[in-house]
Amino acid sequence: MLDPLPCFPFMGVSGRILDERKEFAMSYAFFNKRYQRSEMIKFCETIIQKAREELKDYFSFSHRIIGSGKTNLMTINGNDKHVDLDYNLLIERNKKGITDAKEMHTLFFNALRKAIGNRSSVHESTSVFTVGIFPLDGYQFSFDVAIIEGNGNGIYQKIIFDKQNNRFIWNKYPIIPSFGNGTTISKRQGNITN
Repeated sequence: MLDPLPCFPFMGVSGRILDERKEFAMSYAFFNKRYQRSEMIKFCETIIQKAREELKDYFSFSHRIIGSGKTNLMTINGNDKHVDLDYNLLIERNKKGITDAKEMHTLFFNALRKAIGNRSSVHESTSVFTVGIFPLDGYQFSFDVAIIEGNGNGIYQKIIFDKQNNRFIWNKYPIIPSFGNGTTISKRQGNITN
């Protein structure tokens, strides 16, 4: 049997995998349920706020929804009615001076687990935490969280898991959309603008 191919989440795009016994298709479409979309975002941001409270002695951070959720063009997997949101958590103040990626990863992981309680779980991947799956009005949703820190010189890093060396490391993060302070970074030019 063939392994599934990646399917890109754009409206009208579907990935097809064929073998001699059956056909498998995944399809995505825009999620245009305004009330549910708003409730999903509010719920995710409540969890992030609870994690912020847990981490207040260690960090100050801002959060931003990114990707399709930022532009209200969220997509839904038509097969299982699943919506996925993505967030960046930008560390603004590291109160204890923690630089070890594994230690920081563990602190955020535990804070998110405590924030959701027994409602669901938090899973780790190479570069994000996936929080959820939560039901809402016949749909289900989860959200991914990336931990990002800047060095003050316009260079941003994201915690990732280095599979080859079995460790957490800081990896240069090439672009940060505006985080509310007017600062944006142009990926192509590497320039910081205000």
